[in-house]
Amino acid sequence: MRFRMIFSMSVCGFTPCTLWALGSVAFMVKLLNYGRNVHVFGKPSYINIDVVNNKAVRSGYFSVVTIMASAAIDQFGTMLAKGVLVTVHDMYMGTLPIRPLESYLHAVRRFNVQSFRYQPRTDDLATSGKKLAMFLKSQKPHTADEAINFVTHGYGALVLREAFRTVDWNYTKSKVVMLGPPNRGIRYHKSMKKYLGVAGYGGVAAEELSTFSAEALDERLGKLPRRCYPLVLAGNLCLNPFNQHNYPNDGLVMVEETTIPGEFRHQVIGAPHYLLPSYPTAIALTQSFVES
Repeated sequence: MRFRMIFSMSVCGFTPCTLWALGSVAFMVKLLNYGRNVHVFGKPSYINIDVVNNKAVRSGYFSVVTIMASAAIDQFGTMLAKGVLVTVHDMYMGTLPIRPLESYLHAVRRFNVQSFRYQPRTDDLATSGKKLAMFLKSQKPHTADEAINFVTHGYGALVLREAFRTVDWNYTKSKVVMLGPPNRGIRYHKSMKKYLGVAGYGGVAAEELSTFSAEALDERLGKLPRRCYPLVLAGNLCLNPFNQHNYPNDGLVMVEETTIPGEFRHQVIGAPHYLLPSYPTAIALTQSFVES
């Protein structure tokens, strides 16, 4: 019974030790939530204040810069000095792995964090990408000088690349940080599908991803838009005893599976997949990249 429990937790790239570490991360999230105000798509939690003729005018949920200047002010009255940063979570464990990073970028670095949520258990890649594309259209700047940055974790990178297929983003400046992205699929999921009949923990997105070859994903998603500058961070600490043969990997995604067509910066970090967003080196690299 104990072995079966360990196996069920390990097949998706994490072991009981990792889960214990994630419990610690959850506690950190509670601490970081002081002063945190991350906007979740569809449930705005901030107020945009447009300054027009020296008068503050309350604007809509997705307003942009109008006349003279614009500033986002959170519920504590703190002005957000940085621009918009959109986060897209991974396929499994929801938003838990990426929340500490969101909290840090918002509360400490003062980014206007917009957190996009999707449903990988019921939606395929096309559906999730379409929803994100609608969200991006509402956030797209009116001028070429404004920038919107992105941070994705795992499968979230594929959702973003899928969204870019239907949004004209070639003239919008963006920096994209991809944490452990399965840009060329997940070989481990293919093996699970072959021998166990299920990819990962199942769900529409995981089952669909297990059917894509690396070449098919490259052809479908292609390069990022012209003015997008990507940083890909891959983990190489595997805590999954059932995925030791696909080394190096982060317990789920192989390092070579994180690459994308075109030019990109690539760095390997000694962290497992689900702890990659909260790993100090990854946080520091993400911060320096989006702020440079």
